[in-house]
Amino acid sequence: MEAGPGGAARWTRHRVIELKSLLPTPVLLDNFGVTPVGFAEGVGVIFPSTNAGLYTIELSSRRSKKVHRMQSIEKVIPYMSFYTGEWGLLLASDEASPAVGGGTTI
Repeated sequence: MEAGPGGAARWTRHRVIELKSLLPTPVLLDNFGVTPVGFAEGVGVIFPSTNAGLYTIELSSRRSKKVHRMQSIEKVIPYMSFYTGEWGLLLASDEASPAVGGGTTI
């Protein structure tokens, strides 16, 4: 990102990423294509969604990894950590009671 007119942030293209070397050939040949659905700017990771599932691409190392087999993911909002303040130690989702946990983690 860089500052645009009036100081507002705007996206700029820094480089082109050749997906042929990063994703499996069957994924690239699919008629539905590859759709970017998220990014983690601080660590340089993008999340492309394909008909075969969700992938991560690390921009610095140029490595990709399939992270989920679900199709049609529309948005990915990554997070690094949460600060829980006075909550103290939180149980893992498989240890918490349904009343406390209750969510679904991908």
